[in-house]
Amino acid sequence: MENFDSSQYRENLAKEVKQESDKNKRQDILEQAKGTEEYQAARTETIASRRQKIEEQKAIEEQREKLRGGESKEILLGGAEAFTTEVLEKYPQVSEDGKLNYYFSGSLGVMILLKGGRFEILDESKIPEIVPIQEKDVPPKAVKYLEGFVRKIGDLDFVGTELYAKQKKAVQDSYGKVPNEEYSRKRKQFLFKGGGGPQMAELSETAKKALKTRENQSGVMCDPLESVTPHRVARVIIGGREVYIPEPRMMLAYKTVHLGQTFENAGKTDKFVSDFNAMLKGMEAIYSREELLQATHETIFAYSPNSPNNTFVPYHNPKFRGDLKKFYNESLALDVDAEYLTQLQYGKERSVGVLKVLHNFQSPEAKQAIIDFFNQHQEQIDKWSVNSTSPHNREVIADFLISRPDLFDDFKTHVQGDLTRESIVEGLKTHVWAFDKYGKKMLDKSSLEMQPSSSTTMDILMKINEKNIERELQDVGELLEFGMGEFQLDRMLDSKFASDTETRQRLFDGLKSARAILGDQEFEQFTRILYMAVSNSNYYDSKSNSFVDIKEEERAESVASIFEQSGVEYKRS
Repeated sequence: MENFDSSQYRENLAKEVKQESDKNKRQDILEQAKGTEEYQAARTETIASRRQKIEEQKAIEEQREKLRGGESKEILLGGAEAFTTEVLEKYPQVSEDGKLNYYFSGSLGVMILLKGGRFEILDESKIPEIVPIQEKDVPPKAVKYLEGFVRKIGDLDFVGTELYAKQKKAVQDSYGKVPNEEYSRKRKQFLFKGGGGPQMAELSETAKKALKTRENQSGVMCDPLESVTPHRVARVIIGGREVYIPEPRMMLAYKTVHLGQTFENAGKTDKFVSDFNAMLKGMEAIYSREELLQATHETIFAYSPNSPNNTFVPYHNPKFRGDLKKFYNESLALDVDAEYLTQLQYGKERSVGVLKVLHNFQSPEAKQAIIDFFNQHQEQIDKWSVNSTSPHNREVIADFLISRPDLFDDFKTHVQGDLTRESIVEGLKTHVWAFDKYGKKMLDKSSLEMQPSSSTTMDILMKINEKNIERELQDVGELLEFGMGEFQLDRMLDSKFASDTETRQRLFDGLKSARAILGDQEFEQFTRILYMAVSNSNYYDSKSNSFVDIKEEERAESVASIFEQSGVEYKRS
């Protein structure tokens, strides 16, 4: 049944039954409903949904056991508390003058939250000043689900404030200006990426219980993260000590962002899904759904707002379903431009990217023009690649190579030893380039699991000038259909040279004139030379053996000369 909303049907039926005061009539309404196609469809979907939730809960439990590495949650929580205490003794989260340096993130942050049982929310507008404005409890229902994050941690995730970053930079800049001993002493007061953190020899055996370590590992790996939104921080008290972590709703927000970015990693999908389901249910016991959706929506679009290709919504993946899909859709629905997504004729996976593009424009007419262009240029935008992390694809590509002796021999030049089906499958785990190279040669690609890939045309749309949008979109469309390289066009439009409307239009007109008189290879070579002249900021001068900055007057002359030397009419400024 097309566009049938079973949840709405169930809600309406329940409302109709509840409004009827006569018991017999209520029974009649139910009996009549049972004979309808809509009731059977809703019943089937309800059963499927219940089974799915059972499967998801089972996956969560299996994930918990695996990540605990054989330790009980009590031992891991105790280890996390000991580890936190020992880290703070050497790397204070609060400066001597009472300002916030950094806060813990990742699974450690969740375990700290569970140990504390309650938290204070800091005023985000005051950070690095520490000003609590609200207090919340972590109720038993939240604990039930968040215990899924009681696990051994592989590295130390933390987010530094701008103050902390400034202090670290001052230490790094002092290298060579102060004695080595002093530099080393100061550097050891801060957490740095990689091994620049706690050393294993300095940690107690209890603290080590919280860590997932390798043989002969000397130090805890540190992973500094950045906050794309204002710092939203919570203060937790464990063992009488103040500890700072992300405000819990931001844990869910970042989890959702990471799902959108890395859902296609087949080896991690199940973990992502179970983590998300546990996090969502836990946070809904602390916050309203509206608060969670708002924080998530803001974080999705604060993450690289000018990059329309860094987040794909995995609608094509059957594991993207249930509560995860519903929550993601609801967060997108909060967007001021969400109504335009209903017009997309393909490429729902690019919904976040489309919204990022639309955010660059103000008028409804401009936004509509972008949507129309998107729908008219599927060939340039709807790019897909073979998922190189899929075990299924490794099997398919291996069988295809065996069926094609020429490709088999080509692949053989890249690997060592005798090739069997099993060794090819194993080799494809590292030779990821082979998926697209050989997958493209398959006449029937329906057996392959595909994933969306970057479209430079989406980047080009980010750079369209709203004041001249209709003309520019028309010119871009024509140039792409003429076969102009998307990369070259994107670089040109992103250059300082093409920043004003008049120059951009001369550039568009010149490119179209060039395409009309030059052959395919000549035009390709022409655009390659032209984009370097337009976008390069300097050139190498062999006489002085140095790079020289290009002046804009020189650039304008160089661009005009390239057109004229190719026999193309070009209007000089």
